[in-house]
Amino acid sequence: MTTRKNSYKHDRPKQQKIFYDPAKADVFSIGVLLFLLLNDDFPFLGNGREAEMVELQRDRNYTFYNDHLSGGAQEVLHLHLEPDPQKRPTMDRILAHPWFDERCWADVND
Repeated sequence: MTTRKNSYKHDRPKQQKIFYDPAKADVFSIGVLLFLLLNDDFPFLGNGREAEMVELQRDRNYTFYNDHLSGGAQEVLHLHLEPDPQKRPTMDRILAHPWFDERCWADVND
């Protein structure tokens, strides 16, 4: 039985060599999962070579296939998939985006 330790399709961008913030890497990974849930496909599809995947991530080379995806949802995905971790927002900032309706969090904050 063969198991895969990691899938290249959801790895955080690896072009940065100096800065690493695990929380920012998690934001990126959550963005990939959110993209998959909302768009029914991975954002970065390549032939599996790491160099190509890094280039696709760096250039934000992804397509929204869901014609009904709102502008707000697309903005949230762009925030998550920011290739530069120093520019990538925190989860708190992303959750403050208007796309996340305040009513969704009313019970959590009480």
